[in-house]
Amino acid sequence: MAESLIGQGGIGKLFEDYINKFLEAEDERINSIAEIEKNGQINFEDTINDINTVIGQTEQLLDNNEALINSYEQELNAVQNTINGVNELIQTYERAKQAAI
Repeated sequence: MAESLIGQGGIGKLFEDYINKFLEAEDERINSIAEIEKNGQINFEDTINDINTVIGQTEQLLDNNEALINSYEQELNAVQNTINGVNELIQTYERAKQAAI
């Protein structure tokens, strides 16, 4: 039995055959990609780099937008504080007016 596993035509040969088939399939895949690039006049490596650049720019844009939103929130708070201050002044004026009447 051991001879059938490791002898000629045994498991070693089986693994060798599978590895060779895998390598052939990988070569076909690489050749197919190269053919697609040639026929489509594109370069997938450049496309990947461009996509990565866009992702980086998008992340930066999101960070910038978040900072802008935070700035708007601060400005809204300042406007609300001003409105509250004006309302207090109006109430003070109304009390002084009532007291003067």
